[in-house]
Amino acid sequence: MCDDAKSIISGLAPTSSNYETAVKIFQKRNGNSQVLISSFMNKFVTLQKVKTDNDVKGLRKLLDQTEMSMRNLQSLNVETDRYGTLLVPLINDKLPDNLRISIARKFGDEIWDIETLVIFLRKEIEAKERSFAVGASFCETSEDLFSDFSSY
Repeated sequence: MCDDAKSIISGLAPTSSNYETAVKIFQKRNGNSQVLISSFMNKFVTLQKVKTDNDVKGLRKLLDQTEMSMRNLQSLNVETDRYGTLLVPLINDKLPDNLRISIARKFGDEIWDIETLVIFLRKEIEAKERSFAVGASFCETSEDLFSDFSSY
């Protein structure tokens, strides 16, 4: 199905208007939206578990894939209130223990919803990205970035 999907949209430029066109093509090709909805929901199940808090790239990838699937579902008029509470345990299970404890502390006895969880994860990941960026030496980073220009 993936190769077929690639060939279907290969002629479309990657723009927001063409995204909607691609969705309509898939819907027409598959007869209904259920195949797409199932595919996007399955993305949540197959997310890779992030084992440590220090795996910032893994956390970012998990968040990006989660948000992408949520946007794709929204484009099919499937709002988070229809599936969000089912996904919270799935996403939570993919997170390292320390981050899960932070989430439990933050939410307490509240009913967790997927949008609030994503906002919390985004803030945590952005804070981790900033803290690791601050710890990096600018000189080392700038040497790497500008090494190609040393011959000029």
